[in-house]
Amino acid sequence: MNSIRTIQAMRGLAAIAVAFYHVYIIARQVSPGSGVVMEQFARHGFMGVNFFFVLSGFIILMAHEKDIGQVDRLKNYISKRALRIYPAYWIFTTLYVIAAFMGLGASDFSTKPLDLLSSYALFQISPDKVVPPLKVAWTLFYEVQFYIAFSLLIISRRFGFTLLGIWFASICVGLASGTEAVDSRLLSPWNVYFFVGMAVFILYKRVSNVGAMLAGMAAACLLLYYFLNYNLDIHEFHREYGYLHFLLAPAFGLLILGIAGLEKTQNWSVPYPLQFLGDASYSIYLVHSAVISVAAIVLRKIGLHMHDNVALYFIVFASSVIAGCAAYLIVERPLTRRLKPAISLKASQVNS
Repeated sequence: MNSIRTIQAMRGLAAIAVAFYHVYIIARQVSPGSGVVMEQFARHGFMGVNFFFVLSGFIILMAHEKDIGQVDRLKNYISKRALRIYPAYWIFTTLYVIAAFMGLGASDFSTKPLDLLSSYALFQISPDKVVPPLKVAWTLFYEVQFYIAFSLLIISRRFGFTLLGIWFASICVGLASGTEAVDSRLLSPWNVYFFVGMAVFILYKRVSNVGAMLAGMAAACLLLYYFLNYNLDIHEFHREYGYLHFLLAPAFGLLILGIAGLEKTQNWSVPYPLQFLGDASYSIYLVHSAVISVAAIVLRKIGLHMHDNVALYFIVFASSVIAGCAAYLIVERPLTRRLKPAISLKASQVNS
């Protein structure tokens, strides 16, 4: 798969935007009824998730376009997707569960076997709605769902595109009629971003320099319209303004098309720190919330609060990002490097 350096950098920026948002959310929870410094800016940070979903659709099609209709490549596809998402997630989830059982923080998740199994599988096995130990993992349920849907394209091009078309149409019809099930992962408008991401990759292969610039300008206009007219947190956005998914999905899709297209036509360079943040983005995403929660507990015990102190807010935010980078260097990267050769060997044996 070709590496698009600017997209990787934006992945890192999206991860730290989500971290910035969660400092605001946790500060508000720790000091209910109080205002939070940086609130007007921080409350938009959840849109890093919207960007991630579009990017996921883009990257999956870019990485596996040649696998479509090649059923013999299904095992290789599953292995690569599993390696990307599960090993680090399982380690960080297990550490969180152990810490919660030891009384470090609140164990506000179900310990029923089927609920925990669902959390570890990132797939709804339990009959009850599952709240995973790592709260941010709610997005990974959508990711795994999309990976499964994309696998249908690998099994059969015609069958896969037919089912994906039915899925997309069902989401749109539900939203247009006002009857969409906001608690249903399958019919949630959050899934629209994956479709937009795949469409953007198709356009990316053909985009010119002028087209990329026009896409970037269109994205800027759509995002500016959103910021000037809406000031929502993620719950308000999804439950009361679901139609805005159809504004932000194209906005982030055009942003990716513009940036990736300009890199392709102008050969941009990206500073290493931004590239590194992109590499570490998954670990940052997985661990930042727990670090922020621990910091909030410690600060409260010593009589300090980050909701009204800009310096503390940024210290906690920076600490969560640094912890995520450390987790990437200590856990995710070594683990991936150790497991990747074994998975590649198995894939070559299957395809030989």
